[in-house]
Amino acid sequence: MRLGAFSALILILLAAYAPPAAAQGCTDVAIQIRGISSEAFDEYPLLDTAKQDILLLLYGRERKDCPDDLRDFAASARDFIKDFDKAYRLQKSQAFEDRSKALEVAVGLGQRAQELSKMKRPEYGLEAEDLLNVAQGALQGFLFAQGGDYLRNAEGTAVSRDKIRYYALASRAYEIADEIPAATNSKIKAQTLEERYRVEMGKADGLFGTAEGGLSEARGLKGGSVFSRVTAYALAREAGALYREAKVYYDYHHEEVKVTATEERLRETADSMDALGRGLVVYFAGVTILLLASALYVVDRLLAWSRDTYEYYLGNELMQVRAVEI
Repeated sequence: MRLGAFSALILILLAAYAPPAAAQGCTDVAIQIRGISSEAFDEYPLLDTAKQDILLLLYGRERKDCPDDLRDFAASARDFIKDFDKAYRLQKSQAFEDRSKALEVAVGLGQRAQELSKMKRPEYGLEAEDLLNVAQGALQGFLFAQGGDYLRNAEGTAVSRDKIRYYALASRAYEIADEIPAATNSKIKAQTLEERYRVEMGKADGLFGTAEGGLSEARGLKGGSVFSRVTAYALAREAGALYREAKVYYDYHHEEVKVTATEERLRETADSMDALGRGLVVYFAGVTILLLASALYVVDRLLAWSRDTYEYYLGNELMQVRAVEI
């Protein structure tokens, strides 16, 4: 009996001094929030203010009453800060895919900010109200900063594909921030340039493809007869003109890979034309020499025939004169 009474006393003391389950939950959330460190705090100090606000709200409750709704509110604020850090790190990447993901994370941040507003209770006090304001301010600051950076990047690059992507990212950032005029302006710029890019690159690729076919045909003919080589020379020359026309579009849109490929084809075309041209020059020079030699031979024979004829007639005249004199 004494042992049973002693055990009961121990259980009572443990129950009396153990912190409530909910309070321990708030303590856990507070520890997690306190351990969050982000480079975004330096660039967006309002985010650090949001962290301090939720900690202040929890510090006064850790050893007192900490209901489930407050713990959930604090956990949602913690997730907001962590997701903000994720968006911040993604937008620092050089990959357009990561930057686009950063903006989609920002969409989730806006939704979480709305959830926090719905979860807030009057008894949470000024810290909760300030938390909502600074969280929304940090998000807006992030979106405006991204929109401005992407616009500057778009204006600062000559590569059409990158310019289109930057305008699209700027439009998306302003759209999430609910800045419709700025979003619409960037979207129009992206669409206008994209349409021109699509048309002109389609034309350039068509010219390049046609030139490829002509150059390929020229390669197959350059080892044939003289007439085949003449045709090959004409095809190579036409292919060169098409490559140069395509390069104008590639240069304008700064398609460096395609510019390099086109320049290589132009060099190959020039080499083919040089080789074919030298061969044709040698051939026609030989033909010209042969014709000239034949012409000289014919002229020489004609002159010889003319001399023989002249002497023949001259001899006849002399004979006739002698006959008369006799």
